[in-house]
Amino acid sequence: MSSYAVMNENWMISSWVMVQSEAEKSLEPMYQGLAKRYSDAGVEKANYHWVDRDCCAAFRIPDLHHGEHLNWDAWKTTDSIITEATAGTLENTCASRTQYNANIVVKLDLFHCMQRFTRECTSEHHPLFSTFCQLLSAAFSVVDQGDLQKLKDAYQFCGIQPPTPTKQHIREHCRTRIPLPTELVDRVEKVLHHFHLTTDPNDVPLFKPSMLKTWRIQRVHILRGCLSDPVVTEGILYRYGGTLQLNHVPGEGAKVPIWIPVRGTSQQEGYHFHQAQWITGTQVSCELFQAQGMTGVARWNYQRLLDLKQPDVILPPVFDPLLITELNSASKKVTRKQKYLSGRDSNEDSDAELGRQLFYSGRELSSTE
Repeated sequence: MSSYAVMNENWMISSWVMVQSEAEKSLEPMYQGLAKRYSDAGVEKANYHWVDRDCCAAFRIPDLHHGEHLNWDAWKTTDSIITEATAGTLENTCASRTQYNANIVVKLDLFHCMQRFTRECTSEHHPLFSTFCQLLSAAFSVVDQGDLQKLKDAYQFCGIQPPTPTKQHIREHCRTRIPLPTELVDRVEKVLHHFHLTTDPNDVPLFKPSMLKTWRIQRVHILRGCLSDPVVTEGILYRYGGTLQLNHVPGEGAKVPIWIPVRGTSQQEGYHFHQAQWITGTQVSCELFQAQGMTGVARWNYQRLLDLKQPDVILPPVFDPLLITELNSASKKVTRKQKYLSGRDSNEDSDAELGRQLFYSGRELSSTE
């Protein structure tokens, strides 16, 4: 069993289900229900969907020949490669398209694409690894020059010298875009060319031989436009989060906008970490896993509403410890064993929303949500 979640543009979980596998057929009922909820509420359905895999029609890349990666010509993008990658049917028949919105545009998440490149490096400790990651990231993302100039002007207004914005400030106050396919494939290819056959002082190469096949696979996605940002109006790729006085300096010149990225699945990674905090492990029943899952979803969405400063937000009572106690009592009468984790209020005083001590098979686990 595994869980599958869909987030909306506010990073709230729109749907969370347990499935036997992440095959499209297993996800169809979820997207059918999601479509019905949007229709019943009279809300326009999403037109863009970022995924971590299966973003376009299936294709096949042949295995490499021995030593093929040593010749740079094997890495080059030719007109015939572009034609082959972009010919025929490019869209897949994913569940979100067949069951939710027939016109939805499916995009590949940038983080997962870059992760596939970095995994083909020989080691994270290679002296060239950090530089490669920085240049690869710069190749995929282009900073909005208008936003960057406004940030530089704010630096000068605040008396910050030299007026060179930090990476954190650029990430918070400048929008970025992923270039169109032709430009993007050229930018990434130049980075790969720069590090082709490079080694450390011990003659250990930066790239594994399999990096060439990874490049050929990701190149197809790039050429098909799976990564490039769609040309859309405001509010699709970024959400305006108000303004901030840079370095708390008063004055109009120190005011910089806050841009909150909407596209991609990076927030899903944050949710996965959050999920690990309240799932007690792999040795629990499906019923308890689902109960814990619904609790986690409710708390995650509750926090997102607080982040959006929504008024009168109340955390819904999803998971009832008294119900678990009653089930354990009935189970003990029949099987002489407790079926579920029994919970009791923690005596520890903390700032957490919920403190509980969980006991199972004599082992004490401390869980704080």
